[in-house]
Amino acid sequence: MNLVHIFSSYPSSYQPYNKFLLKSLKDRGYTIQIISLSASNNPINDVVYLLDEITIINKIRSVSYNFFNFLKYKKYSRSGWKAALYYFTRYSKLLNYKNNLFHIHHIQIIHGMFLEFLICFDLKYCLSVRGSDITINLINNNMQRDRIKNALNYSHGIHSISEYLKSVVIDLGTHADKITMIPRLITSATILHKKRDNNKLNLLTVGRFHWIKGYNYILEALNQLKKRGILFNYTICGSNDLNIGNEEQYLNYLISLYELNDVVELLGFVDQTELAKQYNKTDIYICGSLNEGLNTSIIKALQFKKIVIAPNIGGIPEYISDKENGILFNAGESKDLYNCLLTVINTNWQPNSYLPESYLSNKAILDKYHKFYSSITKSTGIK
Repeated sequence: MNLVHIFSSYPSSYQPYNKFLLKSLKDRGYTIQIISLSASNNPINDVVYLLDEITIINKIRSVSYNFFNFLKYKKYSRSGWKAALYYFTRYSKLLNYKNNLFHIHHIQIIHGMFLEFLICFDLKYCLSVRGSDITINLINNNMQRDRIKNALNYSHGIHSISEYLKSVVIDLGTHADKITMIPRLITSATILHKKRDNNKLNLLTVGRFHWIKGYNYILEALNQLKKRGILFNYTICGSNDLNIGNEEQYLNYLISLYELNDVVELLGFVDQTELAKQYNKTDIYICGSLNEGLNTSIIKALQFKKIVIAPNIGGIPEYISDKENGILFNAGESKDLYNCLLTVINTNWQPNSYLPESYLSNKAILDKYHKFYSSITKSTGIK
């Protein structure tokens, strides 16, 4: 089966699981072409970077070789010559894969001109929906909501990473039969057992610097923990989200405000080897997200057999059962998070399980991908 996987950028430091997914699909015998809509800041061989195609020479070549397709696209999109020329040049490379199934991994990248290109040339595509793409980003934005609903409507299949996100897509007007819930593949975790240091706790959060991750109230809860005389170190592995302002500066302000400079460390982006070291040495993993489709870092913390304290929102309760394999609290409430931390510290609370048995094996997950792709190719006639 021939698949074209389209990303807003590739590779992305925020989504290392994409590489693992593509490798696993290739190992299953799929032919994979990777396409990035952004430029090649960190190019990889055999990845097509569409923004690199927008040169004067390529514009002339693209229109010359595909003149009638260009006119078709201009007429269909009802755009001016300049806009039609730009977007046709940007996306015309996709026509080389017309008989492939396109898997688009970020629904937000299907803005008007891209969606019109897909529809104009009858390119068959499926979508992955993740977290804030269909929740936070649509709040009070009717234009964006309409674009997302159109992208969902014209897709031939939708991949959700949690039952929670599946319900959100249904609420946007999509029939449940069109949506398949497939969780993340999980990579192996090498666990180095260590005894908890009763003198000082190691706390960890992994996530980009973004207001949705709730760092402000995590730090407020840790301020109360410090005032109580409890010794700890708190490490954050993450970096600025490229789509927003300088959140690191805001974090440093909060760290100073709550007098936590001596106990909080911002490591920035770290590779998988260093990340494994951080998981191994931590005692408690804290998630403070205000909205989550499924927090991959929580899954990783469970694999490393760590105590997880997380908010009772989104897809998180699908994998964390309160007081069983983790502790749930009310999102955004620093006092509730603080009390959960005290529960672990004062009672030496330990989970009675970690990654739930209901979490599918990688083989079962890949079987679900195969069934998902096969049903689309069968219904659309793609070989």
